[in-house]
Amino acid sequence: MNPITDLLAWLQAGLQGLGEAVSLRVHEEPVLTVGLFRAAVTMLVGFGLGWSGEQVALMVAFVEAVTAWVARRQVTPTSSPALPVGQPVRLPDGTAATVVKA
Repeated sequence: MNPITDLLAWLQAGLQGLGEAVSLRVHEEPVLTVGLFRAAVTMLVGFGLGWSGEQVALMVAFVEAVTAWVARRQVTPTSSPALPVGQPVRLPDGTAATVVKA
């Protein structure tokens, strides 16, 4: 066995596992994940690239817009939920009721 091939296979498996974990976390906690991503990109841009203040501000604004769009898509319902007709429910005043067809 070639040690380089083994190392590359190990790295590939690790990165695939990381990608799956990140994907799962995005679906479970989209706003938290987006906030962490936003902070990481802001730090990389602010500390590592030697950009001017205007360039950093433009990049941060772009990242904010993209990540807000991603978070919005994850937390906004795409359909209106409906209870089945005949389902017993409790009203806000505490009385019992049954769902009827509107």
